[in-house]
Amino acid sequence: MQILVVSGFLGAGKTTFIKELARRTRKTIAILENEYGNENIDGSRIADSVNDRSDRSVNIFELSEGCICCSTKKDLGLSVVTVANTIDPDILVIEPTGLAILSNIILNLKKVAYSHISILDPITIVDFGSFRRFSTEYGDIYIDQIKTAGSIIITKAGNANADEKYDLQSSIHKINPNASICLDDYYNMPDPWWDGLIENERGFEEILEEQLASDNIEHVSLTNVILPSENHLLHLLENICRGRHGSIIRGKGKIKAGGQMLQFDYVDRTYSVTGIDCNEVSSLIFIGRNIDRPSIEKLFDKEPARTMSIIRKLPGQSLLMR
Repeated sequence: MQILVVSGFLGAGKTTFIKELARRTRKTIAILENEYGNENIDGSRIADSVNDRSDRSVNIFELSEGCICCSTKKDLGLSVVTVANTIDPDILVIEPTGLAILSNIILNLKKVAYSHISILDPITIVDFGSFRRFSTEYGDIYIDQIKTAGSIIITKAGNANADEKYDLQSSIHKINPNASICLDDYYNMPDPWWDGLIENERGFEEILEEQLASDNIEHVSLTNVILPSENHLLHLLENICRGRHGSIIRGKGKIKAGGQMLQFDYVDRTYSVTGIDCNEVSSLIFIGRNIDRPSIEKLFDKEPARTMSIIRKLPGQSLLMR
């Protein structure tokens, strides 16, 4: 079994990339997700997407309430060995939290690597528009993710011109001169490129000991809550953009609002809201610094114990993108 770590800062697009990787590869894949909070928000998104578009099922596991680069590292090793001894896929894709220290994860994985378990060159996903801000504000974590990667995939660069792409490529090469950088839309990359991502093994002799610790990041998780209307969700997201609930850099989840189920994503002052066709329990999370938890919690009502009837509205259509 080979291990592929897909790293990347909050909101860079790790989950979306992994969905496409699982669809494009011809190997058997299992996915180990590490989420903040108790709810695995992304797991069902991956499973539904991949299993609907492929004749192969994908096993998805989760580690929550902690980061696999530090507080749950023993659970990481145990989980990897368990997957290898039971399912034994060709590739185990590990998706850590956006605030994970990639070099620490690799160090932890080296402790369980042996003849049957090997580590592939890690991939780091970089959001084009957020590189400057996050490399400054979260320097140690952000730079470590880039420095430790073998391949770096740039996302959200569709509107960038050639000079802007060259500047970013130069900045990344100063951090990691040996990394392979993809500035093109990975959806358009040919099969040999995807195959190459899961062929390169690395020894990581240079990673000797843990030297970094995650910044003081907070998270607020809410489950089984509702909002009176979709406008209340939009108002909340607008206020987060303005910093009225603290320095929130990432938010995501699904929420019952106004008799319908909505899915939202918030990254670095940009958000999207989409209607989804399901009747699941609401689950959402906000991550950042100095979060005003009471001001967020008071906006939500607890869902009644009785089952609500859901109006299936706006399936698959974007309600608003800012």
